[in-house]
Amino acid sequence: MKLLALLALVVVLFIVTRPNTLPISNLNVHDMNTDSIDSANIGECLSDKCLIIYVAPWCPICHKITPTIIALVNEMKAEGIQVDVVVGKDKPNAVLEYAEHFPFPVALDANGRYFYAADIEAVPYFVAINYDGEILNEMYGGYQSVSALRNKLEI
Repeated sequence: MKLLALLALVVVLFIVTRPNTLPISNLNVHDMNTDSIDSANIGECLSDKCLIIYVAPWCPICHKITPTIIALVNEMKAEGIQVDVVVGKDKPNAVLEYAEHFPFPVALDANGRYFYAADIEAVPYFVAINYDGEILNEMYGGYQSVSALRNKLEI
């Protein structure tokens, strides 16, 4: 019984202490179309709502839903919604190789600095935020349908 009470306390503390805003971190951005590397402030939302997607090269679900992520990003950008894709948590060469699968600029986080700063627990990770960086909705895992992802994230 004491173990159950302790476990409940840990869960409550996790929920209460989990930040409700995302940090802003300057990451390198790779654009396969120009073969250049720039930088961007990931977690900085310049409009009413934005979406950040974090994926990793070693994640089989990430690879499976890459076409869906690409379609989602294209659809949302066409609607004027800012979307940032971050590829990280692996060796720099693996991160760069996976980044090449995306036909638009993606942020690189090989050392996982943003992953840990944002307190991300798993990949793929989708998070909708507002102008103030407040988390509106988040989810782990993925769907193979753009509409299902958008419905789940309410974005």
